[in-house]
Amino acid sequence: MSQPHGREQPGEKAMQHVYLLTYHGSILARSPVDGRLHALALNAIKSKSDLVSCELEGSDLIYLQGRSDISIFSPDRYTVKRFPNSRTVSLERASRYLRAWPSGEIDWHAFSAAGWEEFLFLTEAEIEILLHLARNDWVAPRTAKHIRKNQIIFRSDFHASVGDFDLDFRLIFPVCCEPSDANTIVLFRSGWMPEEIKLFRPLVYYVSFGSPKYLEMAVVSMRSWTLFHNCSVTFLVITDMALDDVLTIVPSDFHSAVKVWTIRADETFEYCLQRYRIAEWSEANEFQPLLYLDTDVMFDAACEDKLVELLLSDKIFVAHEANAMLQSTPSVGSQLVDQDPYFDAKELPGFNSGTIGVPNARDHRINLRAIGEVMVRYATLADGGRLSLHWFDQACANYVLAKREKVSGSFTDTMSFVGHGEMPHVPPKGLAHFWGGSDKLSIMKDYLLHLQTAITESDQPGSNSLAPHAD
Repeated sequence: MSQPHGREQPGEKAMQHVYLLTYHGSILARSPVDGRLHALALNAIKSKSDLVSCELEGSDLIYLQGRSDISIFSPDRYTVKRFPNSRTVSLERASRYLRAWPSGEIDWHAFSAAGWEEFLFLTEAEIEILLHLARNDWVAPRTAKHIRKNQIIFRSDFHASVGDFDLDFRLIFPVCCEPSDANTIVLFRSGWMPEEIKLFRPLVYYVSFGSPKYLEMAVVSMRSWTLFHNCSVTFLVITDMALDDVLTIVPSDFHSAVKVWTIRADETFEYCLQRYRIAEWSEANEFQPLLYLDTDVMFDAACEDKLVELLLSDKIFVAHEANAMLQSTPSVGSQLVDQDPYFDAKELPGFNSGTIGVPNARDHRINLRAIGEVMVRYATLADGGRLSLHWFDQACANYVLAKREKVSGSFTDTMSFVGHGEMPHVPPKGLAHFWGGSDKLSIMKDYLLHLQTAITESDQPGSNSLAPHAD
């Protein structure tokens, strides 16, 4: 009987690709220009295919000592010599040793092996983890610190710094994660003391159907992000427009940061439903946290700390509306609460569904789906159908998240609600929601210009340009 595909046959040894980490924290690669061997810093590696690997028989790299059949970049064979009390090795050929220079140059002219002639074999799984680590920002839950890409440094002597954490690769590989969930990584200080870090790759998403003006408003919102944040972000537009049509409205300098999910939706009920479908998007699990904004919401101060707080929470973040209570306010679900004998809303405040923060798609998929299901089911069963509730999605979202105890009003102190064509009169808090007025696009553009001017003027000594302003 034949063995299942990929299973080792009796008497066979597994083959694996291994890569070489240099003493300087770089990886052996081949130049795409002239094919020469050189070493690249991890954050400079664009594709794993650029790296040089060798195929080895056997699954345990410990047993490489003394092997003389290692081929790296030519038909020549190298002999592996392991350094004492370390996983590091030298590669010797004809009494000469492979050597990596700090500049990235590689040669095989060294007469002895120490330091620059030391290398460390990495498995394919290990190199994938390191590339993922080096390419992204992270947050350490224990300290709530944001670890930026430029704070992940692979140093000499096979050490690395990940924010405040020091890692030693010489004795045992100090990083692990579940293959099915690379959004959480465990680092091991001193080889065994675990420290968790979480991927910080924010996604800001909008829903834009019907008139192109909604997408134009989203563009103003995107532009406002760049005024206050220096961490990378991806913007997603959920729309009935094709990608090419979206990119004719989105400025070219945003094209690399914008993704489009094209969906058919026919009227307001379905438009509003789409914000809760984000976990169904094929790339949703690659981002966290997720921030939904109505297209009339702008950034007017830095929100990075609040996004870090969101990432580390187990609740969905919202902004409470003044004087809106679940027990008595129809726009936040009182009609649903009244009909549910098993839910006591007590004195719970209601929230505006124009801003919704989701820590991650994986854990909150069921909460978002439950909101969508209640919307569709209630509209199907209630008298009046899709017109039976005022602010249909907002009422359902308040009811579901409050009953499931999965909501936090942590955005309340970050949000300014601005209505009826006004400009914000309060000091900037982080987010401004222009929910009233007939020409929101012009108002948002004017506010963006005010923010840009204020930031420019704030660079002048003694300036206080981000203070409240008049119309």
